[in-house]
Amino acid sequence: MISKKHRLTKKQFNAVFNNGTIFHSDLFTICVVFGEIIPKASVVVSKKISQPAVVRNTLRRKIFASINECFQEKKITNGAYFCAEKNYLLIKI
Repeated sequence: MISKKHRLTKKQFNAVFNNGTIFHSDLFTICVVFGEIIPKASVVVSKKISQPAVVRNTLRRKIFASINECFQEKKITNGAYFCAEKNYLLIKI
């Protein structure tokens, strides 16, 4: 889990979702709003990925761990990010 100062609040989440620049890849979609002083992130894993919450939450934790590693290594310097997983990203956990 990432620290509280790096998590998006509900209000920030909606702002990123509505006003952010959207980038698509084969594995995920990311919405970005540049200009935040402290980088913030949030991850959403849809029920389309997997019905059991255990699998979705495990996937979220793995993604958060990767994001946290990027924060600690200063690879992500500013901005607010929202990441949504694609439907066919079924990874053996």
